[in-house]
Amino acid sequence: MNTSELVIFPALAAIFLVALLVAHYFKHHLIAGVMKALTALTVLAYCFLLYTSTPSTYALLILIAIALGVVGDILLIGRSSKLFLAGMLAFATGHLFYIGAFLQYSFQWLEWFAGALPLTLGLLAVYRWLKPDLRGAMKVAVPFYMLILGLMCSIAMSTRNEGQLTIIAIGGILFLVSDLFVATHRFKKPRFHDKLIGLPLYFAAQFVLATSIFRLTTDSPWLPI
Repeated sequence: MNTSELVIFPALAAIFLVALLVAHYFKHHLIAGVMKALTALTVLAYCFLLYTSTPSTYALLILIAIALGVVGDILLIGRSSKLFLAGMLAFATGHLFYIGAFLQYSFQWLEWFAGALPLTLGLLAVYRWLKPDLRGAMKVAVPFYMLILGLMCSIAMSTRNEGQLTIIAIGGILFLVSDLFVATHRFKKPRFHDKLIGLPLYFAAQFVLATSIFRLTTDSPWLPI
C-alpha cells in the first residue's frame, strides 16, 4: 500500500478527535460518544489495512489488541460502573495481546528490570493516590489493571528488533500516560483538561503501535520498525 494513502487515516482521526474534544467541552455527550467511536474505528481500519498489506503473527496480535481497545472505548463512553469495569477488562485483555506481540521480538531481561523497577514505584504512588476514591469492585479491578498496564509498558520499553530500540516503546509509554488521565477523570474531580491531554495521547499510542506493523526503511538506528 502507498504510504501517502495511509496518511488519510490519521488525518481523518484527527478531525474526529477535534470534534470529540469540542463536544466534551460543550458537554454534548451523545456527539462525544459518536466521535470517540469514529476515531477508534478509524484507528482500527488503519491497523487492518496494515495487517492485510504485511500479514504476520505480530500484526495479527496488534490488530486484535486494537480491536479490543475499540470495544473498551465504546464501553467507557457511559458513566456506568459495570460498563467501566467491562471496558477495563477489554483493555486489560488487549494489553495481553500487545505483550504477546512484543515478545515476537528480542526480550532483554536486564533492560526490562531496569525499566520495570521505576515504573512499578511510579504506579504504586499513583495507586496510593487513587486508593481513597476506589469503591466496591474497583478496589480490585484498578490495581489488577495497573499491573497489566505496567507489564505491557515495561515490556514495550525493553523490546528490541535486532538489538535496536523500536517505536513500540513510544506507543507503550503514551498508552500508560493517557490512562493516568483516564483514572484522574474517573476517580478524582473530572476536568476538561483530562480529556484534552489524555485522548490525543491515547489515540497517538494506538496509531504508533499500529504503525509498528510496518518495517520502515529509515536511516535512524533506533527506529527499525
